Amino acid sequence: EDLEQGDRPRVYISPACSCTRPLIPLAEEHEVPLIGIATANALGFEESNWSFRYYPGMVKEISPSLSIMESLGVARLGIMRSDNVMGEELTVHLSDAFNATGGTVEVVDYCCKDSDIPSKVANITDCDAIYIAADYKATQAGLLAVREAGYGGHVFGSSAASAPGITSMPEALGMYVSAPAIYNPNYLPGESLRAEYYETYGKNMTHYAASGYDVIYLVYGLMKDRELTREELRAQLHGGFSFPSVLGPIRVIAGTHDIQFDLLQAQVAEGGLWYL
Repeated sequence: EDLEQGDRPRVYISPACSCTRPLIPLAEEHEVPLIGIATANALGFEESNWSFRYYPGMVKEISPSLSIMESLGVARLGIMRSDNVMGEELTVHLSDAFNATGGTVEVVDYCCKDSDIPSKVANITDCDAIYIAADYKATQAGLLAVREAGYGGHVFGSSAASAPGITSMPEALGMYVSAPAIYNPNYLPGESLRAEYYETYGKNMTHYAASGYDVIYLVYGLMKDRELTREELRAQLHGGFSFPSVLGPIRVIAGTHDIQFDLLQAQVAEGGLWYL
C-alpha cells in the first residue's frame, strides 16, 4: 500500500507461494502486473487479470519422474507428502497419473518438525520407489529420513531436489530428480550466468536465483522499444511470446497466466546432476 501511494511501480515481482498468493487480490485491485517466481501453487492465476506465475506446473514436475519409473518397472510407489501446498499438489497429480498406469500408491505425511520421520518411512519401505513430494527444506529432511530408515529402492524428488544444496548431500547420490536445464554444463545460455554468480557470491547458483535474473530480462525483452506502463506490460505478458530463458526455452501461449520452463530427467551423481 505504501509503494502504491508513493512510487507506484510498473510491476511487482514476488518469490514463493507464501508471499505471492496474498498479493494476487491486491494486484487486481490496483491493476498492476504481479509476477510470482518460485511459486509452485498455480491456483488463482488463470482467473486473474494482472497476476502471472513463473515456474513449472505440476505436469512438468511429475512427467520426468513418471517416465523414469516406467523404464525402471516401478509398480508400487511410496510418496512422502510434506505438509505444504507443494507437497499436497505434487501428491495429488503424481498419484492420479501413477494409478492411471496401473500402479499402486501409498502415501505417508510428514513435517520437518516431526521428531521421528524415519518411522513414517518404514511404512513404505516395501515400495519399489519413494517419491519425496516436498519443497526444498522438506526435501532435505525427507531424504535424510529415507536413508536413515535404510531404504534401498529408487528415490525420486521434485525440482526442489535439483538445487545444489541437495545434490551435494551424500544422501542424494543416485536420486532421480526433475531438473531445469540451468544445471547442465552443456546448456550454453546459462554458462556465463553460472560463472558470474559463483565469482560474485562464492557458491553455486540455484534455479531459484536464476528465476529472479530471468524475469528481469523477460520484462526487458517484452518492453524494449515500448512505453513501460502497467497496461502495456500486462498486454505483452498476456499476448504470448517465446523467451530464451537461462532455465530452459520458454514458449507461452497467448491468454495464459502460467509462464513455465521445462524440467528434464536427471540423476544425482558425484555431487551434481547427470542429465538422462
